[in-house]
Parts: sequence; C-alpha cells; structure tokens
Amino acid sequence: MIPNHFILLDKFPLNSNGKIDKKNLPLTQSYLHVNTNQIPLTFTQYKISQIWSKILKLPYQSINIHQSFFSIGGNSVKAIQLISQLSAEFGKFFNLKHIFENPTIALQSDFLSNQNSILIHRIQPIGNQDYYELSPMQKRLWVLHQFEEAKTAYNILELKILKYL
Repeated sequence: MIPNHFILLDKFPLNSNGKIDKKNLPLTQSYLHVNTNQIPLTFTQYKISQIWSKILKLPYQSINIHQSFFSIGGNSVKAIQLISQLSAEFGKFFNLKHIFENPTIALQSDFLSNQNSILIHRIQPIGNQDYYELSPMQKRLWVLHQFEEAKTAYNILELKILKYL
C-alpha cells in the first residue's frame, strides 16, 4: 500500500528502546484542518463520525463530513468493520459497494436516510443441553461413516520417521 501523505522529517522521534515512537509523529494537515461548516450537522452524521473515529483511531472532531474514508486512513479491512458497525447501529443494509460509492460521512448519511430498515438476525446462544442437533455437514459425515469403505475417508494415514541428530 502507498501512503496518502508524506511528511519530510529531519529525524524520527525514538522511544527509550530506540524504536520509532509512533505517538510522537506529527499529524498531517489534512487531519488537523477542520472547517466549522464541515463538522457533523445531523445526529446521523454525528453517529457515523463516532463510528469512523473508533475504526480509524482518530478524534471525531478531526474528521469532517466531506473527507473520504479512504483518504484519512481507511482501507478495505476497515471498510468491512465500518459496514458491520453501520448496519448494527442503524439497522439498515450496507455493503462494500455502498462504501466506495459513498465514501464521505455526508454521502453515507444521505444514503442511510434513503434506505429502508432491515431486520438484523443475531445469533443467540442456547442453553446447556445433554445433546445438540447436528449440522447438515455433521449428518453427512455420520451417514458416510456408516458405509464400510468410507470409514477412513477423512483420515490421512502417514508415517514419518524422525531421526535425532
């Protein structure tokens, strides 16, 4: 991956172990510059900025509603996290295509306001039982195991002799 910003430094800040001290690296101007008309204006925009802040590990005040998610540190892995949290928070369908088409808080807010709510099914834990129903794959393995020729179908038999030198 290629960084979005480069900052020329005379020398890197080092910690006591001689490694680069990431906390003392300077921020780029794009992170620091916030115009008052670019802060979240609606509750939805505010909630989205909170989610972005958590995922990107940036103060939410430094994120303006017209910055692209990808220009301030977002990537495909963080976009998946964003989809998960937006869907859970707003109860609306959101996928990776929507993130690329609506990369700013303002666009995501508009998109979410035009979406219908969906029912999100969460997997609920079940209580302790003496036995549990088998999954379809487990049932298949059991049936195959009943045939004599399939008794070792899922076993790999191999012997390796290791000599100690």
